Amino acid sequence: MFYISSHTASAEAFARIVRGHWQVENGLHWVKDVVQGDDACTTKAGNAPENLSLLRSLALTLYRLSGEYSIKRALRRFAHDLPRLIQLLV
Repeated sequence: MFYISSHTASAEAFARIVRGHWQVENGLHWVKDVVQGDDACTTKAGNAPENLSLLRSLALTLYRLSGEYSIKRALRRFAHDLPRLIQLLV
């Protein structure tokens, strides 16, 4: 794999930068797409796509702040425990 950049850094520093990029990609975008179906969303009118994406990001943040590492498990847990979900929002 090759990367082109004007950034001057040692190989170790550049490797950290690249790993940091992929950490964001795998930790947020992949989860939003695969688990939450963000890319499959067919909503196109006005600001709705951006608003839905923001709500999905908020949900991920709340799940992680609640101590859940597995987003799938968090979805199942909160779907069956509405009082706990409401407690997260308050």
